[in-house]
Amino acid sequence: MTGMALLVCCGWTLLLFLSVQAYENLTLHQPTWQSSTYRSYTGAERAVDGQYTDLAWYGRQCAGSELGQTTAEWRVDLGAVRSIHHIVIQYATGNIVWGCPSPGYYGENCSLECPQNCQDGYCDIVEGTCFRCAHQYIGATCEVMNELPFD
Repeated sequence: MTGMALLVCCGWTLLLFLSVQAYENLTLHQPTWQSSTYRSYTGAERAVDGQYTDLAWYGRQCAGSELGQTTAEWRVDLGAVRSIHHIVIQYATGNIVWGCPSPGYYGENCSLECPQNCQDGYCDIVEGTCFRCAHQYIGATCEVMNELPFD
């Protein structure tokens, strides 16, 4: 019996030290704006409140624009430059943006660091390729030092 208790204890200790990052909803409770609003209960903030159990127009959990509009615009301020994995837009149901919670990471579960020579530490959230390279570096992951003189 002592051996079994020890095994369970060690199992819990191991679980406490595991760290897993996953894509998270970067829009949750962020500032929003929309070009028009259908009713007071369909304001832009409804798309980022985390509620999605009743996605009907009358469910008071969806952002909605005024009827009869030929275009509609909705915006969310993420508060900073973010690496975004995917965006889900569900017409008449809500808007969710998924990405890494911390800049400078990519890959499944945001577990890989962007290459060190990516400008400002940002890279493609899926492939890990740099958007731009730091000074004098070139290549998809900015691993090659460009030895040509810069003007």
